[in-house]
Amino acid sequence: MYSIGKSNYDNILGWTAPRVAVHYHTQGPTSVPSSSSSSSSVVAEAKVVTRPRIALSAIWDAYEKWSCYTRGVPLSLGNEEEVTQYYCPTLSAMQIFTIKPFAGDSSPRSSEMRSDDLGYLYCEQNEILKPFDRPPLHYTISQLAKEYKGLSTLTSSDLSPKSWISVCWYPVYPIPSAGIKKDWSAAFLTFHYLKPNFPETDGEAEKVNEQGVSRRREVVLRPFAAATYKAYAKVWTMPGTSVDERLESHEADATSYLQDRRFYHNDLGFVRYQNYQFAAKQQR
Repeated sequence: MYSIGKSNYDNILGWTAPRVAVHYHTQGPTSVPSSSSSSSSVVAEAKVVTRPRIALSAIWDAYEKWSCYTRGVPLSLGNEEEVTQYYCPTLSAMQIFTIKPFAGDSSPRSSEMRSDDLGYLYCEQNEILKPFDRPPLHYTISQLAKEYKGLSTLTSSDLSPKSWISVCWYPVYPIPSAGIKKDWSAAFLTFHYLKPNFPETDGEAEKVNEQGVSRRREVVLRPFAAATYKAYAKVWTMPGTSVDERLESHEADATSYLQDRRFYHNDLGFVRYQNYQFAAKQQR
C-alpha cells in the first residue's frame, strides 16, 4: 500500500513506470591481448562480449495488463486513510528515431533524417483526441504496428537515445469510493526514454540464485519529465515540501525537452494553458 515517506505524486511516478526485461546479445568474438604474452609478442585471445538491450515489444507488453484493467496507484488521504486510484494509460505522443534507416516496412518516415542529428525519424505520433475518447495505449500501439512493423521488432540497440514516449494517465475510479472528492480527478503525463541509459558494457545474461534458479534482469523506465492536470489540491502539492517545486520543474523539463526538438505536444500544450489559467485566477 502507500509507502510512508513518499508523496502521492511520487507514487504516481513510481507505480506507473513500466518494468521491462533486459536481454543480452552476443557481440564478438573480439581479439584482445593475452595477459600471459611476453613483451616481444602479443597473442590474441577471443573474447565474447554480451551487451544489454530491451525490445520495443516488451515495453508495450508492460502496458498490456494496465491497458486492460487499469493501473492501481496507492494514495494517502491523510489521517492514515488510504485509497487506490485506478488510471487508464493512453498514448499521448511519441517519437522513435533509429540509428540507421529501417527497411522493415514501407513507412515513408523510415528513411527521413532529421537535420539536427536526432537520427532517422521512424514513427511519430501526437494525439488530438481527448484522453477519455482514446483507446488504451496497448491497443493503439497494436494498431500502429500494422503500419510500423518496427514497433514489434526493433530493440533499444536500433534506437537513437532521442526516442521517447509520453503516456497520459486518466483517472477512472477509486477504491474505496466513499468520501472521495473531485481533488482526485487529476490526470498526468509521464515522459519516458525508449532507450535505457544502461552502460553498453560486458554483462552476464542472467543472475542465478543459490537454488540455481535464474532471475530475469529488468530495467524500470522511470519518467524523465512529467506534467499534471488539475493537481491543485493539497493532497498533490503538499505545501511546505519540495513536491510543489518538483511539479513545476518536471513540467518545465518536459517543455524544454520538446522545445529542443521543435515538437509541439498537444496534450502538454493543453495542460500548460490550464495550469496558467489556474495560477492567474489564484492571483486575482
